[in-house]
Amino acid sequence: MCSTPQQPGLRSFIIYDDLPAGCIAFQVPDDSSAPHLHAGEFVVIDPADRDPAEGELFAITWKSNIQQDWQIVQMDLREGRYGRNGMMRNDTMWFVGAPAPQAMMSLAGRPVGPALRRCSGPYDDDYLRDIAHGRIIGLFQSPYPQLTEVVR
Repeated sequence: MCSTPQQPGLRSFIIYDDLPAGCIAFQVPDDSSAPHLHAGEFVVIDPADRDPAEGELFAITWKSNIQQDWQIVQMDLREGRYGRNGMMRNDTMWFVGAPAPQAMMSLAGRPVGPALRRCSGPYDDDYLRDIAHGRIIGLFQSPYPQLTEVVR
């Protein structure tokens, strides 16, 4: 019998000892994806799989001059009323954001209110395919302890 309570929303990943053919590894830069992913771990990315997928984690790079670093995001499909070219219509669009909720902090540095998942959007399929490096399909556990970075 399992003594650990089930934790809704947590993901499980395949652990790879070798990178699958055509895949790349990326070192998780920080804990913004915790509890799913942690700083220093290596994710395995399938660059052939760049189609947006509900609830899946992707490595992306935004198309702006401000933010050029790789980021890990979760994609969510939402129905709503969105405007395009001055016209409002009911549509289904993509939103992307940190995989895990984050607490708002007071000026004193204490969490305030419930944790929230901040997202940006709406985006269409083509834009997300264009900024995606690929879907995260697992974790890479190198048999070589001195390995510190594969792709950066």
